Amino acid sequence: MALSSELNSSYRPSSALVTEKYTPLLEIKLEKSDTKLIQEIVQNRIKVFADMDVKVDRLTYLAIESLEHYAELEVGKNPPMVVVSSNRSGWIKNGYDKANRILESIFPSEPSFKTVTDPRVFKEGPVPFYLPIRMTPEEASTRNVYLFVANDEYYTYYKAFKDTNITVIGWRTEGTLRLTGFGGSRYAALEFFKLLLSKYKVCSSIWMLDDNVSYIRNFPGLAAVEGQLGTLFGLGFNGGTQVIAESKFIEMAKLPAPTPVAANLHSEAPILQQAVLWNVAQFLKADLSFSPYFITSAEDTSLTKFLGLKNCKYYSGCKILKGETYPDQSIGVEVLQETKNILLNCCYQSKYDVPFSCAVVPQAKTLSTVITEARDAATSPPKIVNVADEENLQQTYSKAVEQILSMALAKNIALPERLFKPPGLWIASKLMPKS
Repeated sequence: MALSSELNSSYRPSSALVTEKYTPLLEIKLEKSDTKLIQEIVQNRIKVFADMDVKVDRLTYLAIESLEHYAELEVGKNPPMVVVSSNRSGWIKNGYDKANRILESIFPSEPSFKTVTDPRVFKEGPVPFYLPIRMTPEEASTRNVYLFVANDEYYTYYKAFKDTNITVIGWRTEGTLRLTGFGGSRYAALEFFKLLLSKYKVCSSIWMLDDNVSYIRNFPGLAAVEGQLGTLFGLGFNGGTQVIAESKFIEMAKLPAPTPVAANLHSEAPILQQAVLWNVAQFLKADLSFSPYFITSAEDTSLTKFLGLKNCKYYSGCKILKGETYPDQSIGVEVLQETKNILLNCCYQSKYDVPFSCAVVPQAKTLSTVITEARDAATSPPKIVNVADEENLQQTYSKAVEQILSMALAKNIALPERLFKPPGLWIASKLMPKS
């Protein structure tokens, strides 16, 4: 049977709301009987990547030191903070400088903020959660912080952080066309630490964070959460659906820190996103990872659904707050976007045109025509309004496809194993000059 859905009339790629930013479709309807159709969608995307020579199974990392050096740094350490970032080196560095300036202004003087939840750090607005200065000296000395960025942005980030205690790691895939996208960046970061664990027996778990995460309300504490991970694949928090205004953070600086929830008050997670403690050992044992085939959205939702509720838990009483950011607008970002557009266009031009129906576009019989007519509609319904100047058709279509795959996983439809298990991974490292 044909798949179907409603249109999200609130869809806005530029929106600060997650519920509006990544979801052109609503109320997606599919059943177990659609398994073959869904699997063909997955196989099509995998084939497009292969045809375009996107070698997801060949990863190269770029850094100023060797893999052995980073393995040595992790010996005897607590789980590192691993930040997946793009286009925000300036904002992060500004937060780094701001936090240092605020700490210096505190009288009587203190060596650091009291904990990662100390609200005084927000005196001038949002500051990244993962900065070493937000930890106690004891925590900071036993926990490293990494920024993972695509190789095109490596030098922008390296120059910003070379004189700090934050390590920048670049990544790329080999092949004619390089991997880009949300799934790829998380995939590259997780595979780096799977390699360290496999080869050097360090980093059995890591914190993975979005770069604009600034606060987690009622946070139990880093060590307290780590003590609860056990055999779970991941342990997270209640994701933020929007960015918080600077004025709200400044108000928080005047308030006492909220009372932490009990460390054992976690439950099955509908989605792990934005700030998650991942069990690298479990991923290594199961030979699983983030799917690099999710380009525009749903890389976190899909993995959570694939792993299952019993393997993923979260603190519903701990809300993630994200700060307003601004872009770098570097040449590297422009190159990345061009590469992403090429990849999205290839996926669209070689798509498996999914039989699809939508009540407000009755004449459309496939997903691509539903999306096209919804975008082009001058009146409503149908409509996905005001998006043509925010993203191209290929981006909207890709998000719709990834929504469908995520919903299929939620319905326990078996998808090809390769989606979360790229075969025969080959990894190399390249030393970058310290310039």
